[in-house]
Amino acid sequence: CRAPAADIPGSVPLGVSADDGESFSMSPISFEYTQPATFTSIQPGHGPESGGTKVMLVGTNFISRSSAVSCLFGSNRVVCRLVSSEELICETPAMRPGRYEIKVSFNDVDWLTSPLYYRFYQQIDIESAVPSMASCDGGTNISIF
Repeated sequence: CRAPAADIPGSVPLGVSADDGESFSMSPISFEYTQPATFTSIQPGHGPESGGTKVMLVGTNFISRSSAVSCLFGSNRVVCRLVSSEELICETPAMRPGRYEIKVSFNDVDWLTSPLYYRFYQQIDIESAVPSMASCDGGTNISIF
């Protein structure tokens, strides 16, 4: 079945009808409506393709009654930690370089599209730099290998 829209957030009794709403069997279980979450920023907004960067999403109305808070980076799902009603933290997965949309689920069913994106960049390994020191005055040419 599908939850109907609600005018205000809050807990409501849960009932089921088998006759198009003529009568209901009520349950001791309640269902909670919440304000829709909003997303305002992501820090940092980019990281290496190898993943492993801890990312903080900031917004409002972050709420979960379970530990099922997840983010999608593109189509890769990661579990998040709800810090407060305004912050959650997740660790980026390994991804190909590019810009990816972020979606969030607070109930492991509904996925909210955020206006936020995360950019994975190609990781460059540096083995050495020559010279390895120079004056604080700057201006020294450095070769990177």
